[in-house]
Amino acid sequence: MRFYIVGGDGNQYGPADVTTLEVWAQEGRIEATTTVKNCDTGETMVASAVPGVFPNMAPPEPVGPPVIAPIPIQSTAPPYGSPAAYSQGYPGYARPHQLQVSRGDGLFWSVVMRSFLSVICAFFAPIVGVVFAGYAVFLAFRCRAFGNPKAPWAIGVSMLSLGLSVALLLLRGVGVR
Repeated sequence: MRFYIVGGDGNQYGPADVTTLEVWAQEGRIEATTTVKNCDTGETMVASAVPGVFPNMAPPEPVGPPVIAPIPIQSTAPPYGSPAAYSQGYPGYARPHQLQVSRGDGLFWSVVMRSFLSVICAFFAPIVGVVFAGYAVFLAFRCRAFGNPKAPWAIGVSMLSLGLSVALLLLRGVGVR
């Protein structure tokens, strides 16, 4: 049998017979892990798998896919709906008095800022001011839907900014500056 040596650069060298491979192994030119390719069959293997090249070394056993051991999951929480979970306060099991319900406070300040920006923009670009004011009105009604006590103020401020922006748009359209 004749074999090609596959070098570390990926090039094939040879062909060489088993006797030549044995001499190269003794000289240290090839190692047991060097890849060789059978000229007749095209099969690639490590040099230690060729009989007679490394006489003192047993051929390597075939290697399968790696075995990955499952990682055990340890949970400290009791099963869903467990009374112990409610009484002991495990994470993920909130008691009713611990729940924080958003009432749209962030929306209120978003309405105020958009209303202010709509009036400022209405002087330079009236259409942009109307768009900002319209979005502020939308957010003000969302604020009311969340039950925010400041919602009437938000609706009033946003409606005022919408009115001013539309008025500035109409005055600018007429030509009054």
